Amino acid sequence: MGVSRNTIFHFYDSRGLDIVSNSKEALKELYLKRNEWILNYDRERIDSIFN
Repeated sequence: MGVSRNTIFHFYDSRGLDIVSNSKEALKELYLKRNEWILNYDRERIDSIFN
């Protein structure tokens, strides 16, 4: 687990990770840059947060 700019990256195995932050802006930057990381079953819910 790593912490950077109040953001936690929890790598749970070779299939993925969870990212949490107390800053929506920090998450939006990742959302825009790494949108392909979002799993299809999470996409609609996550898109609704940032759109």
